Amino acid sequence: MRLVYLICIFLFAHCYQSIAQNEGATVSSIEITGDHSLDKDFILNRLKTKFKQPTTWEMINIDQQRLNRLNGVQHTVIEIDTLADKSLRIQYDIIGQKTIKPFVGLGRVRDNFWWQLGAAEFNLFQKNQSLLGYFQSQNNRPNGKLFYSNPHVNGGIWGYNVDAFYNASVEPLFFESGAANYEYDLAGVGAGGVLHLGLLDKLHYTLTVFNEQFRRDPEAQQGLEGPEFLSQIKILNSIGYVHDKVKYDFFYREGLEHQILLQSVNTIGDSNQFLSASYEGRHYWRLAPKTNLAAQLRLAIGTNNDSPFAPFVLDSNFNLRGVGNRVDRATAQIVLNVELRQTVFRYKNIAAQVVGFSDSGTWRNPGAELSVLSKRENFRSFVGGGARIILTKVFDSVFRIDYGFDLYDRNVQGLVLGFGQFF
Repeated sequence: MRLVYLICIFLFAHCYQSIAQNEGATVSSIEITGDHSLDKDFILNRLKTKFKQPTTWEMINIDQQRLNRLNGVQHTVIEIDTLADKSLRIQYDIIGQKTIKPFVGLGRVRDNFWWQLGAAEFNLFQKNQSLLGYFQSQNNRPNGKLFYSNPHVNGGIWGYNVDAFYNASVEPLFFESGAANYEYDLAGVGAGGVLHLGLLDKLHYTLTVFNEQFRRDPEAQQGLEGPEFLSQIKILNSIGYVHDKVKYDFFYREGLEHQILLQSVNTIGDSNQFLSASYEGRHYWRLAPKTNLAAQLRLAIGTNNDSPFAPFVLDSNFNLRGVGNRVDRATAQIVLNVELRQTVFRYKNIAAQVVGFSDSGTWRNPGAELSVLSKRENFRSFVGGGARIILTKVFDSVFRIDYGFDLYDRNVQGLVLGFGQFF
């Protein structure tokens, strides 16, 4: 066995030396193998290395990461042979995944329950196009979404997406005279485009038209300020930038990702404009072969209208696991999520992880000064643990269960279940 390892190391070193010494090494053939379901022409369009063109070791490494980022790819193994004429025969052996995925999720915190059912195909037409749909019940109120994305039209640098959605929930809105529950309804349609700036960077723009309604719970305390019913049609313009240096190795991640998002919301019949800016940074460390440490920082700020209908929500599904569903709103937020993932079992096509996490955040109440972000009463900190069941042969198929509790108020706690890593 040791002899086999030595031979493999020798061949790898020989190929690396050939490429490093001769950056003009021509590619004589490109082979695509493996148990994947991707269209071969689509793969070839995504590769930086081209047939009968010179290549470098850097270009081949970029190709490996470019393929590993495709939906339905677990891992890519590259084999290189140097032929007698110094040209290269390159083989990309792709370990694939199934890309049809169900959405099944549920969660419960005090006086609050939600569940979700849906499905998605992340490699539609074998060209990494996505089609997604789901239904979700939250506090016995219906939610749903349909989404289609073609991120690389004809395998190129341009892409687009369209979606339609309906969200409904019951949430408290806070006034000076007290809090009142409102039924919240949001229905809209959107369309957007994306421009890929190489492997690591992309720009995206989305235009969304939606109707937002708030209907006061008839059982709410009488005499409180706030409208009985509010309905507004709004137009959302959103432009974002993503810098993604995350490396994917099966279900492990390493590297960092930055996202910046600028948004403007105009209300039909109202001259006031709402503006917001947010930053989201994620960093992944591979501490050991079976250990991932992940951290996510979110900073967001918006127009500070003194209104209970603020844009940033406090929610178990989005930022603090265990806090509840839509328990508060704000015009600025700072949220830090840290999660340690340890693989404890892996056999064939299934793996299991145990997770410990810390979710902390602070919010600016509508109309308040930014200084309130540093005040104790606006700070929430949750800790907890959970588990992940991963089906490695199904794209992004991670079933998660987390239980979190408030460090400062043990009465606030909750269980959250869902598909996909939290971040």
